[in-house]
Amino acid sequence: MMKKITLVFTLLVIVVIACKKDKTNNKIIGRWETEGAPQLAANHIHEFYLFDKQGKYYLTRMVQDPNSSNYLGYLQYTSGRYRLQGNTILFYNKESYINDPVNGPYASRDKLVKANDPDASANFTIESNGLRRLAISSICSPNAFCVEITSRYQFIADED
Repeated sequence: MMKKITLVFTLLVIVVIACKKDKTNNKIIGRWETEGAPQLAANHIHEFYLFDKQGKYYLTRMVQDPNSSNYLGYLQYTSGRYRLQGNTILFYNKESYINDPVNGPYASRDKLVKANDPDASANFTIESNGLRRLAISSICSPNAFCVEITSRYQFIADED
């Protein structure tokens, strides 16, 4: 009887811990779009993140005509895995494809070329005052040649 009580208690503790972890991850799950699209010549650059429940993410950077709102082509498409640790998001097992500028300022997805894109980590925050907003800030190691950049996104949809 004591073994059964111990087993039930252990399972209950595991379920409670798993649920707490799940609530943290659930905040980021869904589709996010850049706030205030930067310009590429006369066109806008839109960046989308999709974070799913299985720990996969997709990053899409596309060029959009500001007059028609039509997407003209891709700058980048990345898929990989993510893991949250506190306020840090780890991006790993990444597979990235980018536009070769020789082909023009953007390309169809099938014309993107594979890029070497190492694992990375970034700080993130999620605000939920009215609209859900996500800020992702790159992390540069002490002797790295990089610029720390913060990108801001607004939540646009739940995971499909």
